[in-house]
Amino acid sequence: MWLYLLALVGLWNLLRLFRERKVVSHLQDKYVFITGCDSGFGNLLARQLDRRGMRVLAACLTEKGAEQLRSKTSDRLETVILDVTKTESIVAATQWVKERVGNTGLWGLVNNAGISGHLGPNEWMNKQNIASVLDVNLLGMIEVTLSTVPLVRKARGRVVNVASIAGRLSFCGGGYCISKYGVEAFSDSLRRELSYFGVKVAIVEPGFFRTDVTNGVTLSSNFQMLWDQTSSEVREVYGENYLASYLKMLNGLDQRCNKDLSLVTDCMEHALTSCHPRTRERKVVSHLQDKYVFITGCDSGFGNLLARQLDRRGMRVLAACLTEKGAEQLRSKTSDRLETVIPDVTKTESIVAAT
Repeated sequence: MWLYLLALVGLWNLLRLFRERKVVSHLQDKYVFITGCDSGFGNLLARQLDRRGMRVLAACLTEKGAEQLRSKTSDRLETVILDVTKTESIVAATQWVKERVGNTGLWGLVNNAGISGHLGPNEWMNKQNIASVLDVNLLGMIEVTLSTVPLVRKARGRVVNVASIAGRLSFCGGGYCISKYGVEAFSDSLRRELSYFGVKVAIVEPGFFRTDVTNGVTLSSNFQMLWDQTSSEVREVYGENYLASYLKMLNGLDQRCNKDLSLVTDCMEHALTSCHPRTRERKVVSHLQDKYVFITGCDSGFGNLLARQLDRRGMRVLAACLTEKGAEQLRSKTSDRLETVIPDVTKTESIVAAT
């Protein structure tokens, strides 16, 4: 019986290997649209696919980047200037792609455009520090995808999104890890939706590679900028030693990064061309009656129920409601310990007042 089982496992692995090595036919007729081609993975992938004979449509942020790319590729490759943070730029680029692919549709969309932004403790960040990264890495990627996916669906093609292991591990604060986690979630939902139409969605998670995103000088400069913008109280808590050690780590990042970008672009090419946490601790925190808990969204639902539940446990609940009516109803069902405040989480001044 064990021999039969081993034989089945062996045959299954051979079939899987065969399917993974099978290449899509007529690559020279396939159009691939790649964002972020000025440098890094996007630039290398554009040149790599051009050598394979594919019809590459490369989106660059600057005309200089586009010129340099064209000088290293064949006449088949075409470039367009795209800023993924601007809707009008995405609309224009999509129309440009549509004019070129015609009725054949777009075989491949590679969402590669991205920035590192500010990396550092979340406590040092403000809303704009995080939003500027989300605009490129997540919201820009989503808008580009939604704009071009009808063309991909027409060709029953592929979508390849560049995520990051940082999205899974979140090794630092700021918008980068958050954005890449969002890329994973969006890709997972897109994969289920588009599989019905024969479209495949893949995620590539590069490790540490030497690109503009991992440029140690830029990262350390941004880290210093974050330090300078934080309050004196925060700087006192963290101290100059923390700043110095982090800057030393960032400045040496380039030397620790793998230089062979083709390891990642090979994965991208393959995607385009090949046919509950368990709670272990039951010990309860002591002195619950001395603990303050701030909860947002307490007008109804989970927030409302949690506020009442913790109030019964004796904790000091500070409940944020969107409306005065919601706050009144909550206070009528709880003890005098519970206090309410009315913040609007979409308004910075309201958040500051509540804090």
